[in-house]
Amino acid sequence: MAVHSTLKVTLLFILVMQAVPVTTDPPQARVMVFGDVIMHKPVTNSGYDPVLQTYQYDAIFTEVKPVFEQADLVIGNLETPLAGQELGFSGYPRFNGPKEIAGSLKRAGVDVLTTANNHAMD
Repeated sequence: MAVHSTLKVTLLFILVMQAVPVTTDPPQARVMVFGDVIMHKPVTNSGYDPVLQTYQYDAIFTEVKPVFEQADLVIGNLETPLAGQELGFSGYPRFNGPKEIAGSLKRAGVDVLTTANNHAMD
């Protein structure tokens, strides 16, 4: 009887070992980090549509969007505060850009924006 039980356990062990790969590759992720997204006045003005009176920056990122799509996580440094039009959009030395740049970056494939930089308090 003990031989029969040992045989069952051995067969079960063999079946389990065949179902679970002995060696597995560790999970991998491709992370892409870039910077700096900084809204100098000509860049801010380039996205303005006077007919609609809106800002839109998707065209700026058309060349890099396919590159971003190769990554699992895309992190960018936003070097410009998005403090609202009420404060006036400005460039160097105290930046303030339209919030629409964030939407364009998201549509281009950016997952995370950092703002920990020397213009965070502009």
